[in-house]
Amino acid sequence: MKKLYLLFFCALLCSLFTFAQFSGGYAPSKWATFKSSGAGIVNSGSVDASGAPSTITITGSDDPSNPLTGTPVDIDYTITAAASGTWSFNWSYATHDQYNDPQYDLAGVLIGGAFTQLSTNTVNLINQSGTFSVSVTAGTVIGFRISATDNSYGNATFTISGFSAPATTLPVVLKQFTATPKAGKTCLTWSATSEINTAQYVIERSQGNDFEKIGTVQANSSTSSYSFTDASPHEGTNYYRLRMVDKDGTFSFSPIKTVKFSSLSQLQLYPNPASTTIQVSLKSEHARSETLELCNAAGSLLRTRVISMTPGMNRVELDISTLPNGLYDIRAKGTGWVQSFIKN
Repeated sequence: MKKLYLLFFCALLCSLFTFAQFSGGYAPSKWATFKSSGAGIVNSGSVDASGAPSTITITGSDDPSNPLTGTPVDIDYTITAAASGTWSFNWSYATHDQYNDPQYDLAGVLIGGAFTQLSTNTVNLINQSGTFSVSVTAGTVIGFRISATDNSYGNATFTISGFSAPATTLPVVLKQFTATPKAGKTCLTWSATSEINTAQYVIERSQGNDFEKIGTVQANSSTSSYSFTDASPHEGTNYYRLRMVDKDGTFSFSPIKTVKFSSLSQLQLYPNPASTTIQVSLKSEHARSETLELCNAAGSLLRTRVISMTPGMNRVELDISTLPNGLYDIRAKGTGWVQSFIKN
């Protein structure tokens, strides 16, 4: 049993120091595509990253209309290794040469500028596949290449899957994350450990579909405690998450927190501006009590009034005749709704 635990721990440790698939610091946006001279305009080769993070496909050059037909053309897709460790992947190759001869479209890897061919040159071996694994050193440029030795008569494709490469540091560990409604706003707080390489926290919000960025907080390992206020949440249900981004571009997501705001129109003030009295209309789904707070523009509490709510729209009139002219807020303490009015 001890051996089993040890094997599990080793496997977990190894997984923490590698990136599986084309994500994080090895996301497609981090790679560079290079085409050597001789690539023409009809079909000059390309990299298709639409299958990321699972796969990428490199298509070799093929341009019989190019005056440089017969000139070897390389299509390279490279990145710098983020750390020392094992680089591994699965690959599949297909040649589309009209003579079914893979020797004219070579596919392989680049390590520090040196090309190692993975495909074989056997005639009629149109489809090939395999696995590759090698130790690399941090800072080494690694990548993939298709070398079209004739640049005509058909190209080849080189598809990479199961990609894994060495990462840099352990990801940040989130200790707690809360989202609390307050006065019509959402207050987010969180704390974290293992912020050795953490760059920032991106705050994202959704109404149930795609998440959008609403703010960024820079990491500060000296405090490890953070807060952010969403001053304009949507009506209805708001979903919040943190995108925790490391300095090398690696990121992970926090658990999703939910905050629900009923329509702010359910708290209405009339007339506005007002001089002697103001009518407050407040909607409730069930019978309950609610505390109304009258505050000045500085946020100081001036008065409170507890009302008994019934299902539906509730109305109460407040005397404001003695208030100095200016801007005031009326808050429904139980729901966090707030509306402003002008006394004149």
